[in-house]
Amino acid sequence: ANSSINTGFAVYNTANQSIPSGAATTLTFNTEEFDDGNAFAANTYTAPSTGVYQFNATVVWNPFTVSGGYTDVEIYKNGIMIKQSVIPNPVVQFNSTETSVTVKLVTGDQITIRTFQNSGANQNTLGSASGVYTRFSGFRVY
Repeated sequence: ANSSINTGFAVYNTANQSIPSGAATTLTFNTEEFDDGNAFAANTYTAPSTGVYQFNATVVWNPFTVSGGYTDVEIYKNGIMIKQSVIPNPVVQFNSTETSVTVKLVTGDQITIRTFQNSGANQNTLGSASGVYTRFSGFRVY
């Protein structure tokens, strides 16, 4: 059996998610590849034990319907942004934003992923039945 020390998870979204312009939006993840510590629920990872953790997030965008602005992917710890990666808005092509962070957590700390775009219109992230696009994963390092 897995202990709170050996914990990790990987989740993804099988469906596209509409992201409004100008509002950081929590990403939804409806499929778990694995969740060894049963610590992922309701789009949130809750640290089961104190330690150093590594988190990775990828957002893949459908081609945007308008040009201009930027997109990002953001990692939040207890509601406060701790990492952000930014790219220009993808137009006419698929594009992705990725980020990772290594962070010290105490038992009960919560990690969520948000994304932002400011194109002036709603835009869609890309979901996948195989989990190869928009996803979130993490594990306890020590």
